[in-house]
Amino acid sequence: MNIDAQRVHSIMRNLHHSLLKQKNYLNGLNVFPVPDGDTGLNMTLTMQAALTNTLPDRNVDIPGETYLREFAKNMLLGSRGCSGVILSLYCKGVSEVLSNGDFSAEHVSEALRNGYESAYTGISNPTEGTILTIMRELYRHYDELVSEESDPARIITRSIPYLKEVLSRTPEMLPVLKKAGVVDSGGAGFIILLEGLSQELDDNHASRKAMPVHSLLKINNNLRRLLRRNRSHREIGAFLKKGIAQHIHLRKLESIIDQTRRFLNGGSPARETILQDIDDLNSSWDPDLQYRYCTELVLDTSALVDEQQLKTLLMEMGDSLMVLQDIDVFKIHIHTNIPDDVIDAVSQFGQLSFSKIDDMKKQHRNFISDRSVEYERERSLFCIVSGDGFKDILLSMGADDVLDYGRRKPSVGQLVKHINRLAAKNVIVAADDRDILMALKYAVSLSKSNVSVLESDSVISLIGMLMGLSGNQDINRTVHEVMERFIPIRFFAVARAVKPSQTIEGDVIRKGELFAIHQGVIVTSGRNALELIESTLNILREGESLVTLYIGSGAKKNRAGAEVLQARLPAVQFEEYYGGQHKYLYYVTLE
Repeated sequence: MNIDAQRVHSIMRNLHHSLLKQKNYLNGLNVFPVPDGDTGLNMTLTMQAALTNTLPDRNVDIPGETYLREFAKNMLLGSRGCSGVILSLYCKGVSEVLSNGDFSAEHVSEALRNGYESAYTGISNPTEGTILTIMRELYRHYDELVSEESDPARIITRSIPYLKEVLSRTPEMLPVLKKAGVVDSGGAGFIILLEGLSQELDDNHASRKAMPVHSLLKINNNLRRLLRRNRSHREIGAFLKKGIAQHIHLRKLESIIDQTRRFLNGGSPARETILQDIDDLNSSWDPDLQYRYCTELVLDTSALVDEQQLKTLLMEMGDSLMVLQDIDVFKIHIHTNIPDDVIDAVSQFGQLSFSKIDDMKKQHRNFISDRSVEYERERSLFCIVSGDGFKDILLSMGADDVLDYGRRKPSVGQLVKHINRLAAKNVIVAADDRDILMALKYAVSLSKSNVSVLESDSVISLIGMLMGLSGNQDINRTVHEVMERFIPIRFFAVARAVKPSQTIEGDVIRKGELFAIHQGVIVTSGRNALELIESTLNILREGESLVTLYIGSGAKKNRAGAEVLQARLPAVQFEEYYGGQHKYLYYVTLE
């Protein structure tokens, strides 16, 4: 059987679509290793990263096995979370065996076995009752059927009902699943991929619908309140008749509701037994996290021989450790309380091309909140500025969202709402005014995302930050790494005096006159804006050949400034943009 790269790419795209449709369902099952509600998101993003970076050339006939090997490599480098890393390891193992282009039933059997072994040996604490169990049972059941079928896709299709049965038993294998009354989320995601592969999922296939976890916990708590207050059977029965069990996917809660109905009809169990089960369910979604930060790194190095060296170095720093190697590139995943120490330890061997730190405690609080945010993307760069022109400029430079607050600085409530509206797990945020920082830092503590604040002091510094990031740069990094790429831009601003003042040289500035301020110091003053800019440039310019004028809302009628200044200073190149800022008539940058 020959499969070309275009066909494999089409299959992978469809599998990604299958996962995407079921993302929220998988998120709602997520209790292991941490109930932070992102299994579906992580598996989807992992496949999305590989699809984005593995595009077959339509004009070149590339074998499917070549594409699959590259796809698996890009999955590895783009993997997110435990589920994404394990899925990447599995695909890496499968692609290694299929690299010779043999897609016969017997050879696929060997590939499935190698995929499982790659995933199992690639993590430090393999656990029964997880996606690993489903991967193992797939190759075992496949082996049993291979003598009856010659079509690998048909064998996989016949294996799915058995795998669903195994999935239904995962709560018996893993106590935390049984306590919460759910099956393993990673295993469920793996079966969704197999269903997509066997074309059981298509555009007409109904997606699973389920209540969000916070709604289920609210039902649980309301039922506890009614039982503890000894409300009448009639009142409790009325609560249960609201159809609340229609979309419940927590088996534990379904059991509690069933027990309560039997209790109301005079049967067993006793009220206290039901209350104990209710408390057990609540406690399963309120964990005491031993390690708080999910840390992921990609290390480029030729100083290490194999992944065991990194495992030995990092194993005492946390748990859920996984180290994946592809020649001189290592992907590291660990849950830890000391992410900075992990980064320092790894950095001594080479260059980090990617790093990400998720606060799992904050993600969990969001997940079980009444007003939870459904994460739609991995990261977002958010800027806060005054000026509709600057908003457009920053968006064109790569900011994902920009809040133009106009003349009034934003409140804490506005900032929280805007950050949550981004629906991103990780947010880097920067404002154009230090006066906003206090409100912003308080908003961060109330938001649902992992937020890092860049302590910038002007819109020009935001431009310098974005100039340091290439168009395809993944900015989901620590603030330190983003600022390493910061390009400092010298500038001064022109404003109108609202009260008498004086320049650094002691020259008097009357109310209503213009002045130029540079690094917090008033440099010059005058009555004509362009003449003031010219004289200030003559003082401050240190050989820069490019000067850019950003026009404020109070000077937007004067749009010929660059042209006039170009005639006066022909050795300098002038550019002009509308910023729309309210505080200053002009920002003037020197580059």
